[in-house]
Amino acid sequence: MSRGRPNFFEQYEGYLSSHDHERADDAKLAALAARIREA
Repeated sequence: MSRGRPNFFEQYEGYLSSHDHERADDAKLAALAARIREA
């Protein structure tokens, strides 16, 4: 489903959803994954 606008939340909304959107930067995703693993 494409909504035609970005769907981004600053805070977890209680669910995960997949929308057509630009891929996040791989380096930023890797840094986030490292932070999650350290938690």
